[in-house]
Amino acid sequence: MARRLLTIILIVTAVSAYGYSNKEDKENNKAVIKGMIVDNEGEEVSGVRVVCYRLSGPFPCDVERTKTDSKGQYQFEALTNQTYEINAGGTVCTYTNSKKFDLKSGEMYQVENLEVQLAINSCQGTVFFEDGKPASNLPYGYLSESFVSAFIDPMSPPKTDENGQFRIPYLLPDELFSFWIFPKENTLCVWRKLDPNIQEHTFTVKPSDFIELPSDWLRGGCTHHAIARQTTYAEDSKIQFSLPDLHGNIISLHDQRFENKAILVNIYGSWCGGCQQEIPYLIDFKNKYQKEGLEIVGIAFERGSTKERLQAIKETAQKFKVNYPLLVGGFKEEGNGNVEASIKGLKEFKGYPTTLYIDRNGIVKHIQTGFWINTEPHKKWQLNQIEENIQRILEEDIEK
Repeated sequence: MARRLLTIILIVTAVSAYGYSNKEDKENNKAVIKGMIVDNEGEEVSGVRVVCYRLSGPFPCDVERTKTDSKGQYQFEALTNQTYEINAGGTVCTYTNSKKFDLKSGEMYQVENLEVQLAINSCQGTVFFEDGKPASNLPYGYLSESFVSAFIDPMSPPKTDENGQFRIPYLLPDELFSFWIFPKENTLCVWRKLDPNIQEHTFTVKPSDFIELPSDWLRGGCTHHAIARQTTYAEDSKIQFSLPDLHGNIISLHDQRFENKAILVNIYGSWCGGCQQEIPYLIDFKNKYQKEGLEIVGIAFERGSTKERLQAIKETAQKFKVNYPLLVGGFKEEGNGNVEASIKGLKEFKGYPTTLYIDRNGIVKHIQTGFWINTEPHKKWQLNQIEENIQRILEEDIEK
């Protein structure tokens, strides 16, 4: 009885918090939200999914969903004296959202026009195994950097047909995309940097290209999406930099200490949670493999003034007792272009941490973006990935 009474009290309290206590009061506290979705030329776009989110109240929630009409317009009715945000896009266009706004009593709120980019391209193709047989009835997916095409449900992805054929109905016309397939359980095969203007694709599934995923790759944050987005590369398979360490010494890959060595270059920032998680393991790998010829270099991109950046790098060195040089790379605020300007040859830098594996001949053999140890299977998988890449660059023979 006491529990039931408490429930009734909580319900009454929640209702009172919204400013109404009966149906009539509720209707009197409603107002209209209107808006329009347009493309990058200002033309109205019909059929776009639009969601009204209430950000105030006991918790943020999805109030109502609709689609734009033939004139690109949408309309919601919502409770007043609350804070809202409009979110639009998905499936046929990119995502966008409005500024947050407060809905006042008795008003009609006009949301600013929200611009989306239409996914007007499409393509199809066929996937084969190396022996020429079609890769039949296998799950597949695809995405570009700013748009998850067709909003695929990772729990129920589309599959190739009996002839190994697939179809991608929505692609952005000016953005490269990635396509992947699952040849077997917990195994990914991915093709990156694909041209959305090519309408017919053919892929060959090779065991040498298989990427083994952790057992909880879906629960751990859709790891396959992060892998598919890894498009950073080294032009001509080489990079170069000349950057100061904490003592002002200029460090370069041409230095004698790096001659005939396998080198791991870690691009990081003290403000980056994944970077901070990764550093202790890099220290361990340096201790384990330095006698075999492994060198590690950290390049930091920090926030703040020159003094603040140097202090952040020093604190990282002291906190973790870092056993490899940390270099001053540049300002985080200057964006990804600053990273590419500081590290010559690096292209399409995507995020932190990024680790480059360079063999004894100075060739970049692999680039890994991100560090995931949010679950035990992910941790084991991630550390195995790092160690296998280290072993590969250590095993590479020196060219005479």
